[in-house]
Amino acid sequence: MLATTLRQKGDHFALAPQALAEFVHIVTDPKRFTAPLTIPQAVERGQIWWNASEVERVWPDEAALSWFFTAMTKHQLGRKRILDTLLAGTFRSASVASLLTLNPADFAVFGEFSCVPLTGERLP
Repeated sequence: MLATTLRQKGDHFALAPQALAEFVHIVTDPKRFTAPLTIPQAVERGQIWWNASEVERVWPDEAALSWFFTAMTKHQLGRKRILDTLLAGTFRSASVASLLTLNPADFAVFGEFSCVPLTGERLP
């Protein structure tokens, strides 16, 4: 499993509140999944990850917002990129350099992250 391999290599995991909100939004969408989670199921799963001892909680701060404003302008990003860009800024300000993501292209534009693509793998 990917998470186990990364932990064995010494990688640490960070999670931002925006990622949890996006998770709940996506996995409860019947247009994306034939058997979406219910809101309570998604919230419960998010709480498990948020409270996991091996996960560092990261928050948007002044540095994240500064990075966000700069990136939005520099890359001429539109409204569909706002939340991803703030999430990237949050991770950047927390010194996160590598991201596990289903959408590596969302972060490629910034040129500052190494993305490890997930392929529908189930994380603990």
